[in-house]
Amino acid sequence: MTEAIDLLDARARRRLTQLAEHRQTLRRRGPSSPEGQWRHGDAPTERPPHLPRPAAEREIVRRKSFTTAEATVDEAIFDMEALDHGFFLFTDLASGQDAVVHARDDGTYGLQYARGVDEDPTEPTAAVVEVQPDQAPRFTVDQAREHLDLSGAPWLFFVDADHDRGRVLYRRDDGHYGLIAPAG
Repeated sequence: MTEAIDLLDARARRRLTQLAEHRQTLRRRGPSSPEGQWRHGDAPTERPPHLPRPAAEREIVRRKSFTTAEATVDEAIFDMEALDHGFFLFTDLASGQDAVVHARDDGTYGLQYARGVDEDPTEPTAAVVEVQPDQAPRFTVDQAREHLDLSGAPWLFFVDADHDRGRVLYRRDDGHYGLIAPAG
């Protein structure tokens, strides 16, 4: 067992040394290649988060409907991170409301309830979570599409005016939309 640990330690040290040497080599390189040309080692091209498709051509091409399990905020954050999503639609165990938790740029999380909250209803969480007290906007799916187009946001949590349930409309990589709705 001791020998296996020593071999693993030596291998890890060797790989870390190689990585450090590789990074030093990249830093010593001269300026990147001229415009329109590519050279091995150049930084990747900046890509937009989704295909810039004209609004008139965008359609809802993906509809996901599933039973939203009741979960705590921590469980929803865990599921969101495990699935590598930027948001997660769930039914809050404490309040029974449809809710969405999302990752924020500063490393914290945001939380919004379909009907809003008067005070922070969440129990203490392992992660830093900021609760948005306002209720989610009430839209039809077509109104939600218009709002998402105008806002430029990657997704929108709203209460469907026809079904009175929380839904998420999001932009897909291909420029179209996806709609996530609870079953029933």
